[in-house]
Amino acid sequence: MDILDRTEALVDDFKRYLSTRIELFKLETLDTSSEIGAGVVSRIIVSIAAIFALLFLSVWAALYLSMTLGVPYIGFGIVGGFYTLIFLILLIGRKSVLEKPIRNGIISSAESGEKEEIHSDKDLYQTQNTET
Repeated sequence: MDILDRTEALVDDFKRYLSTRIELFKLETLDTSSEIGAGVVSRIIVSIAAIFALLFLSVWAALYLSMTLGVPYIGFGIVGGFYTLIFLILLIGRKSVLEKPIRNGIISSAESGEKEEIHSDKDLYQTQNTET
């Protein structure tokens, strides 16, 4: 009977452990998804503000160049040419200028998340060992 009681206690402990791990997984998933969602929303808001600022600065620069050069619409042509040049540079070097830094940023953020998870597992293990 003693072995049966110990086995039942072990099964109950395992069920509680499994239930706790499932709950922990749900909470970690919620934390990660909320972190990603907040990051995306904040980047969208900052991007919209930057686009508006760039738009108004571009119109200002175009009008200023037109007034300075004394030729209507030449400022808009110069500003448009500038943006066309930037577009071509990004188009030609998009792998090294855009894709590689973005990919590296995603990888580094995923690695930092893994390190935090490893540390939290170690803390959980240490807490469980000190309780027993």
